[in-house]
Amino acid sequence: MLLFRDYLRAHPEVSQQYHLLKKGLASRFGADREGYTEAKSAFVRSVLEKAEMETASERDTANFAEDA
Repeated sequence: MLLFRDYLRAHPEVSQQYHLLKKGLASRFGADREGYTEAKSAFVRSVLEKAEMETASERDTANFAEDA
């Protein structure tokens, strides 16, 4: 989950979206932790996919620079 955390730190707009989502879900689900977790899972997965793509792109750029 470090990748998720680091992506949120690097993208404050996504961090704000996550904050608002969690706030809304907390109101909606109350003590239903399982429902709350399930409801935010699609958002978390999408952020992780973006973070993985961004990390791969950065790694490819760094490897290209080393080869040059």
